[in-house]
Amino acid sequence: CTTYKDGYRATAVATVIGRHSGPASHLVADAILKRARTIFKVLGYSDFTHVHVQSFGSNESFGKGRPDVSLPVDDSSPRESLMWIGTRHSQKEALEMFAREIAAAGTGMSPGLTNMIGGRPKVAPVFRLFSFLYPRGKLEGKVQFQVNDSPLMDVSIMAGVSQQAESAADDSALCSGGHLPKCERSSVCVTDVESMAFLRSGDKGDSANIGVVARCSCCYDALKERLTEDVVKKHLGHFLTPDSVVTRFELPGSGALNFLLTHSLGGGGVASVRPDPQGKAYAQILAECVAGTSPISCKHCQK
Repeated sequence: CTTYKDGYRATAVATVIGRHSGPASHLVADAILKRARTIFKVLGYSDFTHVHVQSFGSNESFGKGRPDVSLPVDDSSPRESLMWIGTRHSQKEALEMFAREIAAAGTGMSPGLTNMIGGRPKVAPVFRLFSFLYPRGKLEGKVQFQVNDSPLMDVSIMAGVSQQAESAADDSALCSGGHLPKCERSSVCVTDVESMAFLRSGDKGDSANIGVVARCSCCYDALKERLTEDVVKKHLGHFLTPDSVVTRFELPGSGALNFLLTHSLGGGGVASVRPDPQGKAYAQILAECVAGTSPISCKHCQK
């Protein structure tokens, strides 16, 4: 893969305090952006290429505001929030003007807007990841190792699949998940993903990976049946675009599922203006997903 320059970015974060701080954050952000766009027209600049506004403390990371989302946690109105405005533009001068204009908001704008954290937004170039395929047969892998004080040795690795890997793939016990811990049914019933699995997530460019590792064999069976691509797409739909695709991969040897969410990070890395450009919190958000309507009984889920 390689990178290429793709415009500029600037992010502003401010504290907002008051009974309706969540909605107020959006009203303030909309007013700031509207003023910036008015000045853009006067100066002959084009519009922002990307804008992301979010209120922290209002459960928006969990999809609050979507009609199909029901939050399982206390959803009382917050009295303090962080306002996040992430912007991108093809011209550095446009974002420098935006940074100058937004600075005054911290001292003389909406009631409850108390501070622009970090001062004026810093304008930075955007370098976007570009991934591509290269014929594996044209590459030669090499491993270097050294034993005690012996000379450093190079070992070449030819492209292809080893016989050990092929034989492991044919192992029926691994493919069936039969090696996973067994457990007896108990009176504790669960439906949420966190009770059935360990989760972790991360990024690959503009795509996110979410690993879901079952706590035991019956949890793995339940997750395979219930945590489908459609369920994940619905639960994390507020991060996705019309071009996003959710694909599930089964790893029975690890008792795990891996979900790949393409075009889900707003560009990913420094190209994204979202507060979680690497999807590090996607696993925690998916953990609160209710997988199925009928609970399973499993003593491992008590731990």
